[in-house]
Amino acid sequence: MKQYKQLTQEQRYFIYVLKQEKYSNRQIAKMIKVHHSTVSRELKRNIVSGFKVYRHGTAQRLALERRKV
Repeated sequence: MKQYKQLTQEQRYFIYVLKQEKYSNRQIAKMIKVHHSTVSRELKRNIVSGFKVYRHGTAQRLALERRKV
């Protein structure tokens, strides 16, 4: 069984930049070497409601807060 690893701050930044460049979730996943569902879940979990925009800094902060619980 594979060990679960959380996305790094760098990976979140790449997701942000590549989404701005209109790359697909599958293309992004290949570039940052994760499964495409990981990218999909990250975006779904951290899209700023109302704006429908992914912010890597906010996503990292929320991930750290969730990790503390």
